[in-house]
Amino acid sequence: MNKRRVWALVLSIVMVLSVFAYVPVQNVEAAGVSVQYKSHVQTFGWESAWKRDGEASGTSGKAKRLEGIRITVSGDNLGVRYTTHCQTYGWLPWVSNGEMSGTQGEAKRLEAIKIELTGANAQNYDIYYRVHAQSYGWLAWAKNGQAAGTAGLAKRLEAIQIVVVARGTTVQNNVNGIVSRYGRNYVSLNGASDVNVGGRETTNITYRTHVQSYGWQGWKNNGVMAGTSGRAKRLEGIEIKLTNQQYTGNIVYRTHVQSYGWESRWRMNGEMSGTSGQAKRLEAIQIYLTGELANHYDVYYRVHAQSYGWLGWTRNGAAAGTAGYAKRLEAIQIVLVQKNGAAPGNVAGIVSTVGTGFVNRPEIALPENPVSNGSTGSNGTSGSTGSTGSTGANKNDVTRYSYEIVPLLEPFNEYFYVKTNNPDVSYVRFEDKNSKYKAGKGAYLIPTTRRFFDVKYENKETGRVKGGYIFEMSESGSDGGAYTLQQADRAYKVTYSGNVSYSTMPVYTDTPVQVSCKSVESLTDYLINNYTDKSKGLFDNLQSVNSALGRLSVYPKNIVDTSKPDPNRPYPLLATSPYPELSLNEHYSMWQSADEMMFLEYLHPMVLSSVGVPGVMANVAKALQPDCTVSSGSAHYLVDVTWNGTTKSYGGAGNGNTDPVMSKYIESLFTFDGGANDYAFSSSLDKLERKIHQYEKQSTDELQTYRNQLSGDEFEKKIGAGNWLKVAAEGWGYGTAYTYVSAYTGVGNGVHHMEDVWVDGRYVNKNNCIDLKATYAQHPTSDILVRNKTFTNASGKTVTQDVLYEYDAQRGGWYAVQSYYGRNWWHSDSYDKLPADMKLSKEQVANMRVDSNAGKLPENGLIYDGTVAPGTPFFN
Repeated sequence: MNKRRVWALVLSIVMVLSVFAYVPVQNVEAAGVSVQYKSHVQTFGWESAWKRDGEASGTSGKAKRLEGIRITVSGDNLGVRYTTHCQTYGWLPWVSNGEMSGTQGEAKRLEAIKIELTGANAQNYDIYYRVHAQSYGWLAWAKNGQAAGTAGLAKRLEAIQIVVVARGTTVQNNVNGIVSRYGRNYVSLNGASDVNVGGRETTNITYRTHVQSYGWQGWKNNGVMAGTSGRAKRLEGIEIKLTNQQYTGNIVYRTHVQSYGWESRWRMNGEMSGTSGQAKRLEAIQIYLTGELANHYDVYYRVHAQSYGWLGWTRNGAAAGTAGYAKRLEAIQIVLVQKNGAAPGNVAGIVSTVGTGFVNRPEIALPENPVSNGSTGSNGTSGSTGSTGSTGANKNDVTRYSYEIVPLLEPFNEYFYVKTNNPDVSYVRFEDKNSKYKAGKGAYLIPTTRRFFDVKYENKETGRVKGGYIFEMSESGSDGGAYTLQQADRAYKVTYSGNVSYSTMPVYTDTPVQVSCKSVESLTDYLINNYTDKSKGLFDNLQSVNSALGRLSVYPKNIVDTSKPDPNRPYPLLATSPYPELSLNEHYSMWQSADEMMFLEYLHPMVLSSVGVPGVMANVAKALQPDCTVSSGSAHYLVDVTWNGTTKSYGGAGNGNTDPVMSKYIESLFTFDGGANDYAFSSSLDKLERKIHQYEKQSTDELQTYRNQLSGDEFEKKIGAGNWLKVAAEGWGYGTAYTYVSAYTGVGNGVHHMEDVWVDGRYVNKNNCIDLKATYAQHPTSDILVRNKTFTNASGKTVTQDVLYEYDAQRGGWYAVQSYYGRNWWHSDSYDKLPADMKLSKEQVANMRVDSNAGKLPENGLIYDGTVAPGTPFFN
C-alpha cells in the first residue's frame, strides 16, 4: 500500500481534461435510464464532457484529487441526491440533480461520497458507485446511500464510476476494464463512520527529562514523576508542553544550569531547556502560563534536589530547586490546578520532605518572577467582593462616571463596547455575579490591553475609541443582565515581551453601581441553540453543529509587516509538521509579525485552527450530554465522542489558507461613530468573514510571485529526479530538519515527499524527517527508495529514475508497482507481471543494509529552510 501523501506541486501547461475512454457498459445499466456525472479535478478544473453509465470520471496515475462533483439521472421519473465528505468541512449538505457537491477554488479534497435515487420510481432501481481512493486504488461497489471512500485517513478521491440498474441486479467487478482491488467500499480509521475533525476535553501538562546516563526518558503527564529516584542521577534537560489545550496561551519555562546560571532565554511549548551532551546538572527551574491559560489554571511544580529530597510545591513562575549549593535536580513533578484552587499535596504517592520549594544562600537574590505574586497569594483576578481595600487612595474614583455596556457582536459574550466619560478605565472592572457560566470562577469584563490595526483610536495609549472603550470577557463567561461596577486599588496594566504578557493584577472592590446589558451567550450555547434539535440524538446534533462550524469558522491569520524582513528567515521556506498526517508545508512569513492585531479576528468568535475547532466540538458534546466521553482522535485534528457504546469523530478547521495577512491591507473599520462604514455597531459573522477573506486574498495574490520557489516548474527543475532538502521544522519558532523529495514514478506531475521510507541508508519518518537513530530492526516493513535506478518500464522504455519499492504485507515483500507501471492504480495481477528487478524479498532487503547511513546527515542537497535563497546547495 502506498503510504505517502503525494503532493503535486506543478501547474501543468497542457491540461488533459479527460483520461478515461468511453466504453459502453454491457448488461449493466437499466434500459431507458442513464446516469451522467462530471468531476472538478485538481489542476484541470471541471471535466469538459459529462461521463455516463459506468465511465470513470476523474484521473488515473496523476495523483490529482477530486474537489467537486455533479450528478444527474434521466429516465422513468428518476432523480438523484448526493453528499460528499470534504476535507476540513466533513459531510456537506445533500444536493440533488446536477448541483455541485464539494468545493471549487479552495484546494479541498473529496474523501467519500453517498448517492441515492429519488423520484416516483426510485424503488425500482439501485444506484451503484465506486471510487478510486489514494493509496487504496479502486474500492468495492457501494449502493443506495452507502458511503464510498475513506474516513479519518486524509486520503483523496481520484476517480469515480456510477451506474443505475434494475432493482436486485448485481453489478460485476469488471466494468469498463476497471477492477476493484480492495474488498470494501468504505475504509475508516478505528471503525469510525462519519469522520470530521476534532479535539479533546481536558488540558494536560506533559513533560520529559534528559537524565544522566539514560538520556531522554519517555513523556510523563499530570504529576507523574519524571527523572529518577535513589540513583543519584542529575537532570540535564527538560521539555514541557500542553496537550488537549482548551485555551490560548503558552507554557513557558527556564532552568538554572551548572556553570551557566539562569538561562537568558525562556523556552516554550516543548522546547528543550538545559543541555544535552555537556554533563551539566540542572539546579532549579521556573515555569508559568500565559494568555487565557493563565486565567484558568495555576501551574504547580516541585523537584527532588540532591541532599534535600522532595522540596515543597511552588507555582506560577517562582523558582523551584536550590541556588548556591551546587545541588543537582534528580526528578520533577508538574500539575495544572484550576485557577486559585487548592495546592496539590501527596501526588503519585510522593510527599515533600522540605516545606519550601526553593533553597538559596542568603547572599543570592531570588530570581525575578515574571508573574506577579507567582509563588504566594492569588496569581490572577481575585473576583473578591466586599474586600477591605480602601478606594480613597485611588486617583480614579470610578463611581464619578457614567457607563453603558453594549455587546459588539450579538449574541456573543466575548467583546463589549463600554460607553463612558471616564478618561482612564484601567481602574474599572465589571462583574456578572449571577452568570450561569461562572462555575466557581468570576465572570468579568475588563478593558482590553490589545491594540488593533483596524480600530480608530482617540487615544491609543489608553485605548479610548470614540465615546468609550473596548472591553473583553475574562475568566468564565457572562450571560448579560446586571453587572457590578468594581474599583481597583491600582491600575490594571499588561506589558508584552514577544509573545509573553506580564500583568499587574489589582485588588478589586465592589461599588454600589449596577450597569445593565443585553443578554449574551457563549459560543457553545449559540451553536446548541441554533444548530441542534432536542428531538434528535447526540450524534445527529453533533453532526449538525460540526457542519455549521465548517461553514462559519475562519482560519486564524498571522499579521506581518512587509516593511520589516525577518532577519533570521528572510526567504520563503518548507517546513515539516509535528503532525504525521500532514505533509511539508509552504511558509511565506519572510517578514516580522506586526506589532498590532486585527480586531476582525478577535471579534469573530469562530476564528479557529485545526486545534481550535476540536476544542469547540468537545465543549458542545459535554454540554449536550455531560456523561459522554470525549477523547483524543486518531490525528491532531480529531476528537472522539463516545456515548452508549458508539464512538464518532468530529471537528474541523476554519475556512481559509495559512498564508499571512499583510498589515498594509488592513483598513480602519471600527470607527465607533455609527456611520455607514463603521463595523463597530453593524457587524455580523458573515460581514466579518468576508472582510477577513478579502485581506487573505489580497495578501495571497501578492505572494504568488514567491510560490514558484517552493512549487511549480522552478522548484521541480531544482529537485531533479530526487534530492535531499534541509528544511525548517514547525514548532515554537522553527527548528531544522532533513527530508527527501523525489519524482520517482512518472505518476502524474510534481514531486513526492517521502514518508516512512528508507532512502540512501537513512530512515525518513512519518513526519517527513530523517530519524538518525532509526534502525532496520525498528522499521522492517517500511518502503524502500532506490535512487537513480536504470530499468525498462511497462511501456518498454528504458529509464533512469528513483524507484519506490512498497511493502505489501499480504505478499510479504516489496514491489515497485507505481514506478514500473507509471500510475498509482493497477489490476490484481499486476504484481505477478512485475520483472524480477521490480521486486525485493525479505532476504534481499536484509542484505541491502538499508540503515547503513544511520546517524549520518546527507552529504549534500538543497536548502529550503528560509535562511538563504530557496534551492541553495548545502554540503555536510
